[in-house]
Amino acid sequence: MLKNLTAAPEVSAEIATSEGYKKLKAAVDHDIEGDEKRESSGRAFHDYTAKLIWALDRSKHYAEKTGLSQVDILNSWEKSRDYWYMNYYQDATFPLIEGERVKVFDVVEDLHKSVAGFGFRCPACDGASRDPYTCDSGIKMKVTKGKGKKAKLVDSDKVCDWKVYGLLGDLGKGVYVFVKAEMRGNRVFKPIAWETEEERAAKPKLKPLPNKEPETTKPPISETSAAGFQINDEVGYKSSLKDTEFQHVGKIRSVHPEGIPSSNEPMVMIEGKSGVVLASHCTLIKRG
Repeated sequence: MLKNLTAAPEVSAEIATSEGYKKLKAAVDHDIEGDEKRESSGRAFHDYTAKLIWALDRSKHYAEKTGLSQVDILNSWEKSRDYWYMNYYQDATFPLIEGERVKVFDVVEDLHKSVAGFGFRCPACDGASRDPYTCDSGIKMKVTKGKGKKAKLVDSDKVCDWKVYGLLGDLGKGVYVFVKAEMRGNRVFKPIAWETEEERAAKPKLKPLPNKEPETTKPPISETSAAGFQINDEVGYKSSLKDTEFQHVGKIRSVHPEGIPSSNEPMVMIEGKSGVVLASHCTLIKRG
């Protein structure tokens, strides 16, 4: 018996026989067994059972707040999980449903109606982005030139492309939206439609696209909106952000918005390139 593990929880028969719980419990048991074989001191590398309890408590919280079945929620979460549960189950991915920065909708259509017309507020440049995950406001980033009293902010050549799924996330200014019919949620830039008229008037407005209405914005939850990139998008990959040329160009075959067990950053797999790569090292060439 490993010395620093939380005791296994008691669960109802309904939970114990659910597919989601069985998948998660099997993963936990596998990790505990692996530690028992590897660690002669009898101490676990992680408290795997505590994470199991966290997932159960959080799925119960979501059930109570939404009126959905805890079994259905846990099944949905585990069906979508394609990386290590220790990284998957955390507050950043499944925040408590409380406060102004979390909104719950019955169906996707209700969410789209609520955010339509104005775009999304980028937390970095304060501009209006059509994309809720990656800033496309067109605003140039500010840089400091000069020193001391002569220092001043000026426009740089770099256009803002802040990503809500990057290292610094939404800078505490975004929102988490949960759709009951989909039993899932995403963290996105704050919809400008949710700002007051005074707030909106003082900040940059959404720029119309050529031959399109201003309302044409990318929905914050859709089948392909995983990490700001979509399957079949053509992207260029740079091994370093400082590189001036692409090392590889190809179509995205899979997206991993929360990363993989060895990295919490969003990752993508590109056709013709082995393994997965950091999404932040990719540049969109053509929307799929």
